[in-house]
Amino acid sequence: PLFVVVSILPFIGGCPPTTTTHTSLAPAISVTAKTDISPRQQALTILRSADLSPTNPLTDDLKLNAALLFASGGDFQDCIDTLELINPQNLNNRQFVDYSLIAAEALVELYDPQSALEVFDDPRLKTLGTGFSRMLRQRPLSIQARAQFSLGNNDLGFKALIDLSKTVKRKADIRDIHDQIWAQISRLPYQYLRDGSNQDEVILAGWLQLGAASRLQQSSPNNQFDIYSEWKQRWKSHPAARVAPTAISRDRKST
Repeated sequence: PLFVVVSILPFIGGCPPTTTTHTSLAPAISVTAKTDISPRQQALTILRSADLSPTNPLTDDLKLNAALLFASGGDFQDCIDTLELINPQNLNNRQFVDYSLIAAEALVELYDPQSALEVFDDPRLKTLGTGFSRMLRQRPLSIQARAQFSLGNNDLGFKALIDLSKTVKRKADIRDIHDQIWAQISRLPYQYLRDGSNQDEVILAGWLQLGAASRLQQSSPNNQFDIYSEWKQRWKSHPAARVAPTAISRDRKST
């Protein structure tokens, strides 16, 4: 069968985006079309059988396809090793974005969040990023949030998730991101929540104030929705006042 890779992103600047919708929480790694051969075997076949000579103008394209296949099968180290064989100057803009995001995602999966964040410092990617549509911004923000939280940079992780929530419109997608924010809040010490509720980033301050109030009453789970309702009166315009995290909505239904 043919080797088919579904690219992460639609073309930048030349062709209109595809109609495929990616949820904000979908992994940044693309998937292969259905075949009888595993993604890893497809990738290995490309690297072993294809013409990868320097004179072949499609050499780096083929290597990128192989890297995407490795990643889609969870072989992240093989993905990175293959990406290192590519000269990014030979990639067009669409391929370069795929190349960059797949590298960042794989590095996060390999527990190297610092290197993942450094991917976004590339001048070419920064320039292309200024033209990203609302949808195209979702994957970089999702990757950056994961990397920042992995490094313990909680404020920056929350900022990325808050920015991510601004790129989606469907209530279900917003709630998915709010659930991520709430899950991170639940892992943080009370002192961080208490001190952070007075910071300059207003949306984050509201989240942390809600988290601090909830934590004080964590021994009374039946009171959580009452705490949220009281908080909501003070933060009527806050995104979480419009779309509550699932855990709080569940508490409401149980009361």
